[in-house]
Amino acid sequence: MTITENVRRLLKHWGLDSSVRITKAAVDRVYGWDDNGLLLKFVIANAWVPDNPAFSLAFHGAITSFREPGNVSPAMQVTFHPMSSAYATNYFVEIDLDYAAPTTIPGFFKHAKEVISNVVTRRKTDQKKIAKLLTKRGIA
Repeated sequence: MTITENVRRLLKHWGLDSSVRITKAAVDRVYGWDDNGLLLKFVIANAWVPDNPAFSLAFHGAITSFREPGNVSPAMQVTFHPMSSAYATNYFVEIDLDYAAPTTIPGFFKHAKEVISNVVTRRKTDQKKIAKLLTKRGIA
């Protein structure tokens, strides 16, 4: 499984599979366009947890970043990079999936363990494990 496949699974589950145009994939994140702003509308309507703007800016280069709520595993993080009005789509997005979102105390420690492990091993979040967690979560 790849990050692109895992992200597409979640987007499809939410009915957003055609609203995000993925244009680039790294090992642990994808980049693309939030066509028509539907992903941003979904995130706001479903009360996703905003990241601290200073942390988001330091780690992702933008101040608008949200994490999937509900203490779910895996949890999506979406960073919205604003673009000029010259673009048909106003937000370039960066999407990654973490074992847990640091939005609760247990989630914080689970996320910290993931980040520290990735730094120590010089690896990225295991997308096969993410795929198994998505299946366990009931995401087809």
